[in-house]
Amino acid sequence: MSAPASLRALIGALGDCRREAREAAARVLTEQGEGRLAAAVGDALRGDSSAVVALGDLRALRPLARALACSEGDLRAAAARALSLLGAPAGPVLARVLRRGCLEARVAAAQALSAFDDPGAIAALVRALTHREPRLRAAAAQALGRAGSPTAVEPLIAALDDGDASVRAAAQGALVAIGPGAVSRLLRLLREGRPELQEAVAAVLAGIGAPCVPAVAALLAHPDPRARRAAIEVLTAIGADAAAALPELRWQAGHDPSPQLRQLGRAALRQVRAAGRQAPRELQAAMPPQGTGTELEAASPADGRGTELLSAPPQVE
Repeated sequence: MSAPASLRALIGALGDCRREAREAAARVLTEQGEGRLAAAVGDALRGDSSAVVALGDLRALRPLARALACSEGDLRAAAARALSLLGAPAGPVLARVLRRGCLEARVAAAQALSAFDDPGAIAALVRALTHREPRLRAAAAQALGRAGSPTAVEPLIAALDDGDASVRAAAQGALVAIGPGAVSRLLRLLREGRPELQEAVAAVLAGIGAPCVPAVAALLAHPDPRARRAAIEVLTAIGADAAAALPELRWQAGHDPSPQLRQLGRAALRQVRAAGRQAPRELQAAMPPQGTGTELEAASPADGRGTELLSAPPQVE
């Protein structure tokens, strides 16, 4: 074996699943003047990535990627964290593992890729959404949610209809995490009235909350009663944050062509109003008792001018 090939093999062995093999490789590398790299990789696999990030030696990618395939969960997690912190050069390495590694390595690679918002990383995670293993599909969905890329909205919506419950739940959570960037497409689904996705889409919009309230309220005037029903259910689930939609709910409760939907609208009005009244009480209960030195009054201007933090919230009608 040539000297460069021997050195590459030793560096790769720093990520071996066997601790004795890692330690032996580190000793030889230290004797060959590569002690800083060996120590940095060793620290990273023990959970401290600061040295390997500061060193910036791209040769560390090889052993860290190798460690993703180890059966020891803590070792995989440490390697994934280190790779996520090494920035753009680690993206293609992780994408390769995601395509060709064992299942455990692929799941770890998906988790690490959530730190990358470049198109290559997003595309690799989107491809993983169609893998035959539900664990990998769920991990990819979670990673796309953490990455927060609006380009992942369509594939995640498709995953709402996945045959595995864990994947469907992960896709819902990811769309909630993406938030406003997913709202327009989700509302289109409500308007289209696809029954197999209505419940999941409504749950996502309710999770997004206040940012989607105006657009959901506009659906109360939609000609399709299924869309109006879905809008009422979403606003009810949002609760106090749906207070901005009270005028539309009042109109719907009194004028909807469907008696059943008028009744549902009246129930939604009551629930949103009740949630609005309950929210200030919960906030008051969460405040520290007077005299702890952390009172909100201390943040108000001394002369009482301006917008005081303790002013009572407006009553929701």
